[in-house]
Amino acid sequence: ENKHNQTPFPTMYWLTCHHVSKAISEIERNGYVRKFQSRLEDDASLAKDWWQCHEEYAAERWGLLSDSDREWLLSTNQLDEEENNSEQRKVDSMREMIQYSGVAGTDHRRLR
Repeated sequence: ENKHNQTPFPTMYWLTCHHVSKAISEIERNGYVRKFQSRLEDDASLAKDWWQCHEEYAAERWGLLSDSDREWLLSTNQLDEEENNSEQRKVDSMREMIQYSGVAGTDHRRLR
């Protein structure tokens, strides 16, 4: 039987340049995330493009999994009946996060 690590590591891209990371932190600290959120709410075309980027990111991440990992996450019988529902919820939550969450773990589906 194939045992899985069962610890997701969903981030695919990292800011590695200290200067860029510092600049992004400053932008976030100055409230530009809220400002950008307002732009998304006001501009349907921008929101659609933003949603598409997150959708592509989630699909790319899902595609990086091995076939056996995807099968395990999608299987409805991955846990023995003796195991409790909280374990099943953990697996379901992990699958949702890996399969659907966008950049930085955002639930981009709410932007529709």
